[in-house]
Amino acid sequence: MSNLTLSAAKAILPFSVLSENRTDPFTSEMEIATIYALAELRREKGGGLLSKRQEEKISFISKIGYPLWLIPLFKKPLLFDGLNRFNHKVAYAKIPNVKLFIENLKRSSKTYETHLAFLSDHLNYFEIPIEEEETIIKGLISDSDFLTEFDSYYNEAKEIEEEPYEIGLLSQIIENTDISSGLEELKTIHTSIKENKDRLYRCMKLIKKINSQHVDYLRSITGETKYKFKESIKKEEEIVKPQIVHLKKDYDYQIVKTTKSFQRQELPLYKEKIKLEKSKKTDETKIGNCKFEALRCAEKNDKTGEQKWKERSKRTKKIVSEISKKLRETEKNLEILKERKTLAIFRLKSELESKIKDLQKNLRDLEASCEAKVLGYEQEIEKLKKNSKIIIDQLGRFTKIEETDLNEFANLGIKENPELRKSTLFYVSFYLICYQIKSKKRYSIMSPSIVNTVCLTTKLKSFGRSKIKQVLSNRFHTMASLVDELYILIQQNHMFQVEIKEIGEKFNLLDKSSINTQISKGLALLKNEGWLSEKEYESLIPK
Repeated sequence: MSNLTLSAAKAILPFSVLSENRTDPFTSEMEIATIYALAELRREKGGGLLSKRQEEKISFISKIGYPLWLIPLFKKPLLFDGLNRFNHKVAYAKIPNVKLFIENLKRSSKTYETHLAFLSDHLNYFEIPIEEEETIIKGLISDSDFLTEFDSYYNEAKEIEEEPYEIGLLSQIIENTDISSGLEELKTIHTSIKENKDRLYRCMKLIKKINSQHVDYLRSITGETKYKFKESIKKEEEIVKPQIVHLKKDYDYQIVKTTKSFQRQELPLYKEKIKLEKSKKTDETKIGNCKFEALRCAEKNDKTGEQKWKERSKRTKKIVSEISKKLRETEKNLEILKERKTLAIFRLKSELESKIKDLQKNLRDLEASCEAKVLGYEQEIEKLKKNSKIIIDQLGRFTKIEETDLNEFANLGIKENPELRKSTLFYVSFYLICYQIKSKKRYSIMSPSIVNTVCLTTKLKSFGRSKIKQVLSNRFHTMASLVDELYILIQQNHMFQVEIKEIGEKFNLLDKSSINTQISKGLALLKNEGWLSEKEYESLIPK
């Protein structure tokens, strides 16, 4: 901003503005008379009972202008303090090198293998603690309340081309080069943040685009792999299927053969079993008959007959016992044959399955290879998605941080004004009163004010006191802090003290030839409005 002084306009902001309920004008004579009256009321008149105080004299009453630069830079014009009493600390996030990341991302994007390797290697590239960088911008006013008040104020200014005669304009303390340097630094930081934000968005889109291309590629080769293996598997099945059919036929033949062989071995045993079971049943019937006949003989008291039948029963039981033993042996032999038959059939089945397995070895290898390759591609797709999501989420976090930093810049100035096309040096009007006792000086400063009207509230507030104190009330709350800064400068800065003295004496209202007439006229108008009593009016008329 090397043209800060060359193209800058100058404008003076008014000291007073009418309140909403005031319709009567407030003339320049009334303003001067009010300031004069208030200065007199605040002046130490001396006196005192125990220690005599000296009377203060008004050394000068001057209207001064506090310099504030309004400079259009971003969408909102920025406000700088000409007396360099305000500073603004710009804090912004330090982020990794996005430009370098994008360059490396593009370079590694040719194949999915290199792209996936790049993502895996940079999973923590943006996963770092947020660090802040800070820069102090000299003179920049960033207090939102101050800016809001100034925004409602600066359109009332009157542009000037020559140095005014009625107001002393304070020289700015801050150098134009400092303001220009601050503006350049703000632009550089703002540009960097905006470029980073744009790069972050571009980086997220680029990762999504590259990922999408590689995922589509992996899905296509997955489909091709499945198709190729399907054809190979189909051919192998056509070769193996007839051989399996032949093996199964042979298996069925062997099953029939084995079954018949065991049936031939089982048949004599089954016959023997049936024969033994019948003999056993017949003999058991005989034993029953012997018992019955023995009972009949016993009833007839035929001892011989009874003994005969009992002996026959005993012999028959022995025969039954032998038959039962043979029957158990036969059944055991049948069970052994059944087990042998089951084992033989199991062996035949195992042999069949083993032979089929051998025939299907190539088929199973093809299926396993297909599944392995497909699984590998699917895992690569999942890795691409997972890793890209991690990095995109991290980029999104930094994007929000950059947006927050840009919003901070957007809130630095006042509302956007398309008509404000060049830098303007505004002067806020204050009245400075200097009281003096010998070499000792005391200052009183009156900030921009609202002009009130006499009403019931004014009368109630002024009960027993002078109403003139209520003519003016502070227009601003936050901008009134400029008064405090002026006091501090006067107390602490010798050069500023000298300038205040020179300006105060040069623009001293009390030195004007027509000032008494103006004050008298203004006091009369104030008295007519009801702000001054007759006695107050008489006491304030300049002698």
